[in-house]
Amino acid sequence: MATTELWQSALFTGGMQGIYGFLLIASIVTAMLTRGGRRQSLRPRVYAWWLMLPLIHAALLFKSTGLLLLIALIAILAFRDLFRISQQRFRFVFAAACLLLMTGAIVLSDAIPQAVQIALLMLLPVVFLWRSDRHIVSSHQHSLLFAWAGCCSGLACLYLLLPATGDAPEQQMRWLFFLMVMTCFNDVAQFISGSNFGKQRIAASISPNKTWQGVAGGVLVSSLLATFFGNYLALAPLPLLALLGAVLSVCGLLGDLWFSMIKRRLQIKDFSNLIPGHGGILDRADSLMLTAPAMLIFLNIWNTH
Repeated sequence: MATTELWQSALFTGGMQGIYGFLLIASIVTAMLTRGGRRQSLRPRVYAWWLMLPLIHAALLFKSTGLLLLIALIAILAFRDLFRISQQRFRFVFAAACLLLMTGAIVLSDAIPQAVQIALLMLLPVVFLWRSDRHIVSSHQHSLLFAWAGCCSGLACLYLLLPATGDAPEQQMRWLFFLMVMTCFNDVAQFISGSNFGKQRIAASISPNKTWQGVAGGVLVSSLLATFFGNYLALAPLPLLALLGAVLSVCGLLGDLWFSMIKRRLQIKDFSNLIPGHGGILDRADSLMLTAPAMLIFLNIWNTH
């Protein structure tokens, strides 16, 4: 059977049905929990995935080309959101273009080992944690560039996942499909768990809605889903899949807190109103900016053993 036929039969006939089924269950539970006008913010947060999941589905259907187009779309929408709230647009465009060129130089260089590429990409946003001279760039502009650097770094790691997942196109898509599903449903699990059982806040000054109970629910669901789904895709041993699910869940939380901190600095609630119930593309893809590097590091370690 051809690789394309294997991919479509193994994942899109079976895997996608399971994912849509999981989303259907989450939607039904959400409808029950929000009856009588309770927790109304929960509905658009969950229901919006019926718009976003088919987009991810379509991107994976077209394999590497689809993934590149998805990365480009996220980058364009992220730049659009940040550009719109920039107070010094010319300076932002110039600095953003420089960051993009630096990212491209790191990713596209065949002379740089991938371990070094990952390290350089991780350092890219870290540079913006400190500023030696506040007269060079305003605090507002600095926060925007911090967000853009994180976006460039995360999407570059997502791009590097293509060679990191092996030479077989089908195996590449299996790992990428796994990453997308885990990132998406960890968010849903944490939000539902936190909305219903959340009491102790993690970082009230950054993201008041994030609670330890929500994190625990997300880690539990992610570990179970990673075990089941990863085993279905024949990716790795069950204990390793459970651990990877938990790690991706925590990384997703940290990515969310990272961009929430930036929004606090900018004194905005969302980067835009592009996605109902979610905000802008960075409000939704913030988790991916750390889950993609985490997956890339895992696969590099996995491939060496």
